[in-house]
Amino acid sequence: MTSTQHVFLSDGWIDAAKSLRAEFEDRIPAMTTVVRVNQIIKSVPFGEGVIHAYVDTSSGVLDVEIGLLESPDATVTLEYDIARKLLVEGDFQAVIGAFMAGKVTIQGDMIKLMSLGQGVGAGAPDETEVSKLQLRIREITID
Repeated sequence: MTSTQHVFLSDGWIDAAKSLRAEFEDRIPAMTTVVRVNQIIKSVPFGEGVIHAYVDTSSGVLDVEIGLLESPDATVTLEYDIARKLLVEGDFQAVIGAFMAGKVTIQGDMIKLMSLGQGVGAGAPDETEVSKLQLRIREITID
């Protein structure tokens, strides 16, 4: 399937990712963990160079939006390329390596933050749906 591609975290990419999330909403089970995390993404190659985003699972779905939450469980500060590896490629190992190298900083409840990775797609009736969504995210993202 060919789709329009966008630069990661651009307005067009965010809109396309939201559409994909809505498309897969009924195919991926509710999150098993409640976590609220702010993300400060630095070295963004467009705009003001910094994007503030958040992840919130309190509604039972993985809600990723632009902006900041009040009273998050944790705040993660990371570089654009590391955020791309996580959100586009699903490469948790790259994030762990970047954290160990001091390129990712975390303030707040690290245990709760780590539980986020375990709750994504856990118990899916068809676990390939998470993989399908990840593939579609890659397809909309310019390399």
